[in-house]
Amino acid sequence: MNPLLFASLAVPVALVWAGTIESALGQDANDWIRSQAIRLRTFEPDQQGFGDLAPLKAVIGNARVVMLGEQAHAEGATFLGKTRIIQFLHEEMDFDVLCFESGLFDCEAAWRSIRSGTDAWTAMSTGIFPIWMQAAELAPLTDAMDRWAKTDRPLELCGYDCQLTGSASRDHLLGEIVGLNARGTPPALDETGVKAASEYLSALVKGSAPDAAARTAGETSLATLSQALSGEAYAKVPAADRSFWKQMLKSLPAFTTMLGNSARKDLPLPEQFNPRDEQGGDTLTWLVRERYPNRKIIVWAASMHCVRSPDGITPLIPGLSYAGVHTMGHVAAAALGDDVFVLSFVSGAGQAGNVFGRSWQVPEPPSESLEARCRDLELGACIIPLRSAAEGTFGAGEFLARPLGNAPMRATWRKHVDAFAYTPVMVPATVRRSRSETPPANNGANESKQ
Repeated sequence: MNPLLFASLAVPVALVWAGTIESALGQDANDWIRSQAIRLRTFEPDQQGFGDLAPLKAVIGNARVVMLGEQAHAEGATFLGKTRIIQFLHEEMDFDVLCFESGLFDCEAAWRSIRSGTDAWTAMSTGIFPIWMQAAELAPLTDAMDRWAKTDRPLELCGYDCQLTGSASRDHLLGEIVGLNARGTPPALDETGVKAASEYLSALVKGSAPDAAARTAGETSLATLSQALSGEAYAKVPAADRSFWKQMLKSLPAFTTMLGNSARKDLPLPEQFNPRDEQGGDTLTWLVRERYPNRKIIVWAASMHCVRSPDGITPLIPGLSYAGVHTMGHVAAAALGDDVFVLSFVSGAGQAGNVFGRSWQVPEPPSESLEARCRDLELGACIIPLRSAAEGTFGAGEFLARPLGNAPMRATWRKHVDAFAYTPVMVPATVRRSRSETPPANNGANESKQ
């Protein structure tokens, strides 16, 4: 995760919003929202069933990938809401893979650890970014993962990110690649090739870009190994393993480019953002088509990564433009079409804050925005479908909403997302210090008022 880049995408709203924007969407907007809203009992995980979420079955339809987007990795209410939807998708709609915005290798290693008997929080903490795993609001998810792991229908963990995101890669990646090479008869890499790959990977697991010579030598060696995996020398390696490692080796150059770009302040947003997200979209497409060809996948990520092409989204932040930005969601949706369904969270006022101590106020939403209308209609926790919105209605038109960094932006949103999940009150993520710690009570702030 590049914190400098993410900060440009998640500017606190108090710094960028002033005044009221007039709506040009007609007088029937509130009627449309009221008629379309799926009103929920709560967004907090509980044991009282999913009857209120049942209408989502028709909204999602036959989509095989549901992306659950969050605003800025700092929204405790959103983490809880995503968890409840994950429980519903797994238990009621047969989704059985959970793909995190974290490393492809790290999450694979974490899943192997869960399958070997390690509790989900401990295992997932070795692979998934700590901005989630150190949040108490993830406790209901890891508890559910533990329950499901003991059944014949577990929720399998994977990741799509090109980055190396946890201790799993630091502890095991180099050894596993060296071991993979040795399984060839003959091995693809000789001693010199193994040394070049090792020097290259050693830099990456430390979070630094290798110099130009080390990069060229390392990537040449890994490309040689990847090509050899398709040949007779590695025929005894299971096909699924060969496919995984070819995708993993393919993703590392994007991470290297990202690391090199992160130190530069002169690059436009697309050059900073696109290498990671384009590779992420390619990996997610591979997961859907090859790794899990007959299964249904939930994606946990920032909305900025989930949205289809952000060209056409107009931030009210001076100087910020998404022109030329290619998101993971756009790359995947271009390949997979309507198999991808994007559900992004938005909220009313409150406070956002991440587990590293940064927090800020989320002010009242701008007049005429989606969030302000949901508040004024007293809908409580709800989901607003957009994919099926008829032409000429509010949902099919341009309006203000705050799915990206809690900042108000204008767009014809159904071009970018398929539904919004609205939480009336935002509360920050809180730190989880032990396996047994649970999130603080939210006092019903995001329960329905009906």
